[in-house]
Amino acid sequence: MKYIFIDVDESRPTSNIIIKQPRKILYDDGMNDKISFVCEKCFKEFNKNDLSHLNKCRVEYPEEGICSKSSKYPSFMLFKLENEKGKVNNKIITNILNLSNFSKLEQKIGARIPNKRILGKSYSFWSVGIFYVSNFYCYIAFNYKNIISYCLIQVYSSFFMDKIVIRDIYTLPDYRRKNCAGRIINQILYDYKINLDNLFFSSPVSPKLKSLLKKMGANKIKEVYGEKFNIT
Repeated sequence: MKYIFIDVDESRPTSNIIIKQPRKILYDDGMNDKISFVCEKCFKEFNKNDLSHLNKCRVEYPEEGICSKSSKYPSFMLFKLENEKGKVNNKIITNILNLSNFSKLEQKIGARIPNKRILGKSYSFWSVGIFYVSNFYCYIAFNYKNIISYCLIQVYSSFFMDKIVIRDIYTLPDYRRKNCAGRIINQILYDYKINLDNLFFSSPVSPKLKSLLKKMGANKIKEVYGEKFNIT
């Protein structure tokens, strides 16, 4: 199955010559020639190249949570979402849930992360005699008003320590090798006053992410399993 972005215009005239433009492929599993069309704004899937949907689909910036350290240019705006309150945040998280399906496909894992609405809720549990409270947050990068990358983190808090776990991080293919994920990770390090070797990552860590972390100077990649979902 090929997942292809809905395309408004597959060709453009230049000096009276029509030059065909390649379609943007979001993901190709190589199994067959079937095509599913995907909206580049909300990441819904369609059976046809539905231009009417694309023309009316809109994405807005969150009303708060801008990350001033990384958001230096209008072509890269980074926000940290702490909840899903309000129409805009709710819509953005819906879009992220749609996009997380493709993160799952690329990582070849059985279930997408995030697999349900979890922002703005606290989860508590005991582990080895220590009481923890955890919260989920989502960093979302925009190119103007199009979502291009996201990172879901889980923050474990206890009397003794805090632990930051990156549960899922994904960047659209066209924006890779442009340091989008690196900027998000650096923002997390800045926000929580930790260094790269103190971050934890949900297992399994993809080869692409391992490569990025090594380029960023990670000496060791710490992996953890599973989320805790006992709501307080």
